[in-house]
Amino acid sequence: MDTLRMGKEYKDDVLDEWRRRDARKRREWRELVERTRFDVKKTAQKCADYVRQFLSGEFGEPSYSEKRNFIFAAYQGDFHACKLYALKFGEVEGALDCQIEVDGKTALACASEKGHQRIVQLLVNRGADPDVRDRYGCTALHYACEAAEFECVELLLEAQADVDARNRFNVRPLMKAAEAGDPDIVDLLLEFAATPSHRDKLEKWTALHYAAKSGDTDCILSLLKAGCEYSKASSTGQTAQDIALDLRHKRAAIMLGKWRRRKLFPQGNKISAQALDELEWGFGPDD
Repeated sequence: MDTLRMGKEYKDDVLDEWRRRDARKRREWRELVERTRFDVKKTAQKCADYVRQFLSGEFGEPSYSEKRNFIFAAYQGDFHACKLYALKFGEVEGALDCQIEVDGKTALACASEKGHQRIVQLLVNRGADPDVRDRYGCTALHYACEAAEFECVELLLEAQADVDARNRFNVRPLMKAAEAGDPDIVDLLLEFAATPSHRDKLEKWTALHYAAKSGDTDCILSLLKAGCEYSKASSTGQTAQDIALDLRHKRAAIMLGKWRRRKLFPQGNKISAQALDELEWGFGPDD
Protein backbone atom coordinates (compact mmCIF):
# COMPACT_ATOMS: atom_id res chain seq x y z
CA MET A 1 0.00 0.00 0.00
CA ASP A 2 2.84 2.37 0.78
CA THR A 3 4.33 1.76 -2.65
CA LEU A 4 1.00 2.54 -4.37
CA ARG A 5 0.58 5.69 -2.29
CA MET A 6 4.11 6.88 -3.17
CA GLY A 7 3.52 6.22 -6.87
CA LYS A 8 0.28 8.18 -6.79
CA GLU A 9 1.97 11.11 -5.03
CA TYR A 10 4.77 11.08 -7.60
CA LYS A 11 2.21 11.11 -10.41
CA ASP A 12 0.41 14.05 -8.82
CA ASP A 13 3.70 15.97 -8.47
CA VAL A 14 4.54 15.42 -12.15
CA LEU A 15 1.07 16.56 -13.22
CA ASP A 16 1.34 19.68 -11.05
CA GLU A 17 4.73 20.53 -12.59
CA TRP A 18 3.31 20.16 -16.10
CA ARG A 19 0.38 22.40 -15.21
CA ARG A 20 2.72 25.06 -13.80
CA ARG A 21 4.88 24.91 -16.92
CA ASP A 22 1.83 25.17 -19.13
CA ALA A 23 0.52 28.16 -17.18
CA ARG A 24 3.91 29.88 -17.34
CA LYS A 25 4.12 29.36 -21.11
CA ARG A 26 0.61 30.70 -21.59
CA ARG A 27 1.45 33.77 -19.49
CA GLU A 28 4.64 34.40 -21.46
CA TRP A 29 2.75 34.00 -24.73
CA ARG A 30 0.10 36.53 -23.65
CA GLU A 31 2.81 39.01 -22.66
CA LEU A 32 4.52 38.56 -26.03
CA VAL A 33 1.24 39.13 -27.88
CA GLU A 34 0.55 42.31 -25.90
CA ARG A 35 4.07 43.61 -26.42
CA THR A 36 3.91 42.88 -30.15
CA ARG A 37 0.54 44.56 -30.41
CA PHE A 38 1.97 47.64 -28.69
CA ASP A 39 5.00 47.66 -31.02
CA VAL A 40 2.77 47.39 -34.09
CA LYS A 41 0.65 50.29 -32.85
CA LYS A 42 3.74 52.35 -32.16
CA THR A 43 5.20 51.57 -35.61
CA ALA A 44 1.92 52.39 -37.32
CA GLN A 45 1.78 55.70 -35.47
CA LYS A 46 5.33 56.50 -36.54
CA CYS A 47 4.48 55.69 -40.15
CA ALA A 48 1.39 57.87 -39.99
CA ASP A 49 3.39 60.76 -38.52
CA TYR A 50 6.08 60.33 -41.19
CA VAL A 51 3.51 60.40 -44.01
CA ARG A 52 1.84 63.46 -42.51
CA GLN A 53 5.16 65.29 -42.19
CA PHE A 54 6.18 64.27 -45.69
CA LEU A 55 2.94 65.55 -47.23
CA SER A 56 2.98 68.78 -45.26
CA GLY A 57 6.74 69.41 -45.53
CA GLU A 58 7.24 69.67 -41.76
CA PHE A 59 10.61 67.89 -41.55
CA GLY A 60 12.62 71.07 -41.09
CA GLU A 61 16.41 71.09 -40.98
CA PRO A 62 18.26 67.77 -40.78
CA SER A 63 20.10 67.09 -37.55
CA TYR A 64 23.84 66.57 -37.26
CA SER A 65 23.43 62.80 -36.94
CA GLU A 66 21.18 62.66 -40.00
CA LYS A 67 23.74 64.59 -42.06
CA ARG A 68 26.55 62.34 -40.85
CA ASN A 69 24.58 59.18 -41.62
CA PHE A 70 23.70 60.55 -45.06
CA ILE A 71 27.34 61.18 -45.99
CA PHE A 72 28.39 57.81 -44.59
CA ALA A 73 25.60 56.09 -46.57
CA ALA A 74 26.81 57.77 -49.77
CA TYR A 75 30.36 56.62 -49.02
CA GLN A 76 29.23 53.05 -48.40
CA GLY A 77 26.89 52.96 -51.41
CA ASP A 78 23.64 52.63 -49.43
CA PHE A 79 21.24 53.82 -52.12
CA HIS A 80 18.04 53.38 -50.12
CA ALA A 81 19.32 55.41 -47.14
CA CYS A 82 20.39 58.21 -49.49
CA LYS A 83 17.04 58.11 -51.24
CA LEU A 84 15.16 58.34 -47.94
CA TYR A 85 17.23 61.34 -46.88
CA ALA A 86 16.64 63.01 -50.26
CA LEU A 87 12.90 62.45 -49.93
CA LYS A 88 12.84 63.94 -46.43
CA PHE A 89 15.15 66.91 -46.90
CA GLY A 90 15.44 67.36 -50.66
CA GLU A 91 13.46 70.61 -50.50
CA VAL A 92 15.57 72.07 -47.69
CA GLU A 93 18.16 74.45 -49.06
CA GLY A 94 21.68 73.06 -48.75
CA ALA A 95 20.59 69.77 -47.15
CA LEU A 96 22.03 67.65 -49.98
CA ASP A 97 25.29 69.62 -49.94
CA CYS A 98 25.95 69.27 -46.20
CA GLN A 99 29.58 69.04 -45.03
CA ILE A 100 30.34 67.75 -41.56
CA GLU A 101 33.33 65.45 -41.91
CA VAL A 102 36.91 66.48 -41.18
CA ASP A 103 37.84 66.93 -44.85
CA GLY A 104 34.54 68.62 -45.70
CA LYS A 105 33.49 66.20 -48.44
CA THR A 106 29.88 66.22 -49.55
CA ALA A 107 27.83 63.09 -50.13
CA LEU A 108 28.13 63.66 -53.89
CA ALA A 109 31.93 63.79 -53.64
CA CYS A 110 32.02 60.58 -51.58
CA ALA A 111 29.74 58.74 -54.00
CA SER A 112 31.74 59.99 -57.00
CA GLU A 113 35.02 58.88 -55.47
CA LYS A 114 33.70 55.39 -54.77
CA GLY A 115 31.94 55.04 -58.14
CA HIS A 116 28.38 54.70 -56.81
CA GLN A 117 26.62 55.72 -60.01
CA ARG A 118 23.04 55.33 -58.76
CA ILE A 119 23.67 57.61 -55.81
CA VAL A 120 25.41 60.19 -58.02
CA GLN A 121 22.46 60.10 -60.42
CA LEU A 122 20.00 60.42 -57.53
CA LEU A 123 21.75 63.40 -55.97
CA VAL A 124 22.23 65.17 -59.29
CA ASN A 125 18.57 64.71 -60.17
CA ARG A 126 17.54 66.03 -56.73
CA GLY A 127 19.53 69.20 -57.28
CA ALA A 128 22.81 68.62 -55.45
CA ASP A 129 25.47 71.16 -56.42
CA PRO A 130 28.43 69.39 -58.12
CA ASP A 131 30.74 72.39 -57.56
CA VAL A 132 30.72 72.44 -53.75
CA ARG A 133 34.32 72.37 -52.53
CA ASP A 134 35.83 70.62 -49.53
CA ARG A 135 38.53 72.03 -47.25
CA TYR A 136 41.15 71.40 -49.97
CA GLY A 137 39.08 73.12 -52.65
CA CYS A 138 38.29 69.87 -54.49
CA THR A 139 34.91 69.24 -56.09
CA ALA A 140 33.16 65.95 -56.81
CA LEU A 141 34.66 66.04 -60.32
CA HIS A 142 38.18 66.06 -58.87
CA TYR A 143 37.51 62.88 -56.91
CA ALA A 144 35.74 61.12 -59.78
CA CYS A 145 38.67 61.86 -62.11
CA GLU A 146 41.24 60.82 -59.51
CA ALA A 147 39.45 57.49 -59.03
CA ALA A 148 39.02 57.04 -62.83
CA GLU A 149 35.24 56.61 -62.54
CA PHE A 150 34.17 57.37 -66.10
CA GLU A 151 30.39 57.03 -65.57
CA CYS A 152 30.45 59.35 -62.56
CA VAL A 153 32.51 61.90 -64.48
CA GLU A 154 30.01 61.77 -67.30
CA LEU A 155 27.07 62.31 -64.92
CA LEU A 156 28.76 65.26 -63.26
CA LEU A 157 29.62 66.92 -66.55
CA GLU A 158 26.05 66.48 -67.76
CA ALA A 159 24.97 68.22 -64.52
CA GLN A 160 27.00 71.29 -65.58
CA ALA A 161 29.93 70.69 -63.25
CA ASP A 162 32.80 73.13 -63.70
CA VAL A 163 35.22 71.25 -65.95
CA ASP A 164 38.09 73.62 -65.03
CA ALA A 165 37.43 73.81 -61.29
CA ARG A 166 40.64 74.28 -59.34
CA ASN A 167 41.49 73.33 -55.79
CA ARG A 168 43.72 75.17 -53.33
CA PHE A 169 46.79 73.94 -55.21
CA ASN A 170 45.38 75.01 -58.60
CA VAL A 171 45.00 71.37 -59.67
CA ARG A 172 42.25 70.80 -62.24
CA PRO A 173 40.17 67.67 -62.93
CA LEU A 174 42.05 67.17 -66.22
CA MET A 175 45.30 66.90 -64.28
CA LYS A 176 43.74 64.30 -61.97
CA ALA A 177 42.52 62.26 -64.94
CA ALA A 178 45.92 62.47 -66.63
CA GLU A 179 47.66 61.37 -63.43
CA ALA A 180 45.26 58.44 -63.16
CA GLY A 181 46.18 57.46 -66.73
CA ASP A 182 42.61 57.19 -68.04
CA PRO A 183 42.50 58.33 -71.70
CA ASP A 184 38.70 58.00 -71.90
CA ILE A 185 38.17 60.52 -69.11
CA VAL A 186 40.84 62.80 -70.58
CA ASP A 187 39.07 62.76 -73.95
CA LEU A 188 35.71 63.37 -72.29
CA LEU A 189 37.01 66.38 -70.35
CA LEU A 190 38.57 67.79 -73.50
CA GLU A 191 35.23 67.37 -75.30
CA PHE A 192 33.68 69.53 -72.57
CA ALA A 193 36.26 72.25 -73.29
CA ALA A 194 38.74 71.58 -70.50
CA THR A 195 41.83 73.77 -70.82
CA PRO A 196 45.01 71.63 -71.02
CA SER A 197 47.51 74.47 -70.54
CA HIS A 198 46.79 75.33 -66.88
CA ARG A 199 49.58 74.89 -64.33
CA ASP A 200 49.33 73.76 -60.73
CA LYS A 201 50.49 75.95 -57.86
CA LEU A 202 53.29 73.93 -56.28
CA GLU A 203 55.45 72.53 -59.08
CA LYS A 204 53.98 74.43 -62.08
CA TRP A 205 53.00 71.18 -63.78
CA THR A 206 50.56 71.04 -66.65
CA ALA A 207 48.25 68.12 -67.44
CA LEU A 208 50.97 66.85 -69.78
CA HIS A 209 53.40 66.54 -66.86
CA TYR A 210 50.83 64.48 -64.96
CA ALA A 211 50.25 62.28 -68.01
CA ALA A 212 54.01 61.75 -68.31
CA LYS A 213 54.06 60.76 -64.65
CA SER A 214 51.45 58.06 -65.32
CA GLY A 215 53.25 56.96 -68.49
CA ASP A 216 50.01 56.52 -70.46
CA THR A 217 50.77 57.28 -74.12
CA ASP A 218 47.10 57.65 -75.06
CA CYS A 219 46.64 60.42 -72.51
CA ILE A 220 49.82 62.11 -73.70
CA LEU A 221 48.72 61.96 -77.33
CA SER A 222 45.26 63.37 -76.54
CA LEU A 223 46.76 66.28 -74.62
CA LEU A 224 49.30 67.04 -77.35
CA LYS A 225 46.58 67.06 -79.99
CA ALA A 226 44.49 69.36 -77.78
CA GLY A 227 47.28 71.93 -77.82
CA CYS A 228 49.09 71.29 -74.56
CA GLU A 229 52.55 72.80 -74.99
CA TYR A 230 55.37 70.31 -74.94
CA SER A 231 58.06 72.86 -74.04
CA LYS A 232 56.53 74.10 -70.78
CA ALA A 233 58.88 73.44 -67.87
CA SER A 234 58.04 72.98 -64.22
CA SER A 235 59.38 75.10 -61.37
CA THR A 236 62.45 72.84 -61.31
CA GLY A 237 62.99 73.20 -65.05
CA GLN A 238 61.65 69.75 -66.00
CA THR A 239 59.61 69.15 -69.12
CA ALA A 240 57.13 66.32 -69.45
CA GLN A 241 59.77 64.26 -71.26
CA ASP A 242 62.20 64.73 -68.35
CA ILE A 243 59.59 63.38 -65.95
CA ALA A 244 58.94 60.37 -68.18
CA LEU A 245 62.69 59.72 -68.33
CA ASP A 246 63.09 59.98 -64.56
CA LEU A 247 60.26 57.48 -64.03
CA ARG A 248 61.58 55.23 -66.84
CA HIS A 249 58.44 55.34 -68.96
CA LYS A 250 60.20 54.48 -72.21
CA ARG A 251 57.31 54.71 -74.64
CA ALA A 252 56.07 57.99 -73.16
CA ALA A 253 59.56 59.50 -73.33
CA ILE A 254 59.92 58.45 -76.95
CA MET A 255 56.57 59.93 -77.92
CA LEU A 256 57.32 63.24 -76.22
CA GLY A 257 60.78 63.40 -77.72
CA LYS A 258 59.57 62.75 -81.25
CA TRP A 259 56.50 64.98 -81.09
CA ARG A 260 58.58 68.12 -81.23
CA ARG A 261 60.33 67.06 -84.41
CA ARG A 262 57.11 65.65 -85.94
CA LYS A 263 58.93 62.65 -87.42
CA LEU A 264 56.42 60.12 -86.20
CA PHE A 265 53.37 62.16 -87.22
CA PRO A 266 53.48 62.70 -90.96
CA GLN A 267 49.77 61.91 -91.48
CA GLY A 268 47.40 63.82 -89.27
CA ASN A 269 49.42 63.39 -86.06
CA LYS A 270 48.87 59.63 -85.99
CA ILE A 271 51.25 57.22 -84.29
CA SER A 272 51.33 53.45 -84.34
CA ALA A 273 52.44 50.98 -81.69
CA GLN A 274 54.71 49.33 -84.28
CA ALA A 275 56.57 52.59 -84.82
CA LEU A 276 57.13 52.91 -81.10
CA ASP A 277 58.39 49.34 -80.84
CA GLU A 278 60.90 49.90 -83.63
CA LEU A 279 62.48 52.86 -81.87
CA GLU A 280 65.43 52.48 -79.53
CA TRP A 281 66.30 54.60 -76.54
CA GLY A 282 69.40 54.88 -74.44
CA PHE A 283 68.28 52.59 -71.62
CA GLY A 284 66.71 49.20 -71.13
CA PRO A 285 63.05 48.24 -70.91
CA ASP A 286 60.74 49.57 -68.23
CA ASP A 287 61.22 48.07 -64.78
